Amino acid sequence: MADFTELIGTAIAIAESRAQLTARIAAVADDARRRIQRGPHESTQ
Repeated sequence: MADFTELIGTAIAIAESRAQLTARIAAVADDARRRIQRGPHESTQ
């Protein structure tokens, strides 16, 4: 039973890490999209 509990704990940790990574990727993509949308002229001001 202890092995099963350990496996479940590992699976939960992996799922949480994946969710955090996905959120980070989405945030970076949003930042990049905003920079592109502003255009080169606005970024130099």
